[in-house]
Formats: sequence, C-alpha cells, structure tokens
Amino acid sequence: MGFGEAGACKAIAIKINDAKLITLTKAPMVTEDIEDGVGEEFIKIAGEKSIIIDAHNSRIESANKEELRGVYTGSKYVELYKKAIREALNLKRNQKLFFGSYSIKLSNLIKNAEDIGKGYTSIGIFKFGNERFAMIYFDANNMLPSLRESIINHVKEKYNMRCEVYTTDTHSVNSLNRPFTNVLGRKTKPNVLLPILDVAIENALSNMEEVKSVYRSFVIHNFAIWGEDAEEKLIETSKEILTRVKHVIPIVIAAGFVIAAWLIYFL
Repeated sequence: MGFGEAGACKAIAIKINDAKLITLTKAPMVTEDIEDGVGEEFIKIAGEKSIIIDAHNSRIESANKEELRGVYTGSKYVELYKKAIREALNLKRNQKLFFGSYSIKLSNLIKNAEDIGKGYTSIGIFKFGNERFAMIYFDANNMLPSLRESIINHVKEKYNMRCEVYTTDTHSVNSLNRPFTNVLGRKTKPNVLLPILDVAIENALSNMEEVKSVYRSFVIHNFAIWGEDAEEKLIETSKEILTRVKHVIPIVIAAGFVIAAWLIYFL
C-alpha cells in the first residue's frame, strides 16, 4: 500500500500484482465529482491497469460554489491530486494478500434513516503482511466531514487499522423539497452508526483469507449517466414547471366551469 498527500488532496494506492486501486479525497474539504477528462489524466499517471475512485466523502453546504462544483479542468486541485497519486504509487513491495468482507443494510436497522439509501453498506478489509486497511462504503450521497472523521478515528482506536470511508453518490436520498444535499450525517449520528459498523467490521475480520486477484478492463457502450450539474438542472426545471402549472391550472378549471355551464344550459 502507498499513501500520498499534497495540500488538501490525499491518495491511497493498493497494488495487487500489476493492477492498482487508487482512492482520492480532500476531506475535510468538500470532496465532490471528478470531471471525466481529469480522471483520464489521473489514469495516465497511475498506469493503464488502474482504477481511480472518488471517495465522495465530504460535503458541507456552507462551502463556496467552486468547492461544491468538484474537480474540473483548470481547478487548482488537479495538480495537487497528481502529486498525491505519484507519492502514493511509491508502494511497498508486494506481499501476500488477505481479504475479508461483509455487507449490511443500514436502512433496515436504523429507524427513519432519511440520509441512507436502500442499498448495502459494504466493508472490505485488505491485509498485506501486518498492515490492514478497510474500505467502508455507504449507500449515501456524500457525508458530513465530522462523521467521516468519527468513523476513521473509531476504527483506528478500536481495531488499530487504517480505513477510508466512501459513498455511492446515490441520489435516492434527495428530494425536490430539500434546498440542500441530504448527506450522510444529517440524520444518522455516530452513536447510532458506530455500533452497527462494529458488527460489520468484526464479521469481515473473522472471514479473512488469502486470495488471488484477476484484473480485466473493458468499455461499456451506451451507458446512461447523470451529467454535470444534473441535480441542479432537474430542480430548476421542476420549479419552472410548477410556475407554469400555477398559471395553467386556473385556466383549465375556468374552462371546465364554462363547458359544464354550457352543457347544463343547452341540455
């Protein structure tokens, strides 16, 4: 494993044979989407057999618009991320790989979990020699930086293990009646979440075994995704539709009364 840091930008690299898994975050600063073109630049640095993961694990609404926009071509964070990736790629020698995992549905266990999606929370724990690293994935749309810090500190203190926290960037937790992004931590608090995570982590640790890996890359064509600023555009369009409907509905109702009166008079 390798760790790199440049300014606010951090990279974690896991090397398995000739393949590399690299995760990126600039938490506790806002960690939002990485533009496709920028991601391609990162892949060129990391090498063809690499997977780059945007941790998508830190967001506060009080941040400025540029921060909330993410990492785009021309952003000051592009070069910082490149430096962090290069540093993280200074990996230790290959060692036997052990891996354990466990999945759990938080939405079934936490009452009124409005900031948690219906998918699984997954724990993946890698072990190289005496070093362990946990990837903790939540089905959520980003998270409060304070919650991320609570989880990382808890895992370090209780299990003597490094970890990073990730979200799926699901938008199923969002709603048009909310003027903010419903990030994990708005409703779900650490004192509720951490005991459940302990169960998942302990199960993952208990089923660790030596594993081998296979890497293959391919392109999926005609795969539809949300575009840049899609959520904001959707909200803007919805508001425009509601504004127009407010003017159209009275006309429709009035026309209905006229037709009804006409029918009554002539029939």
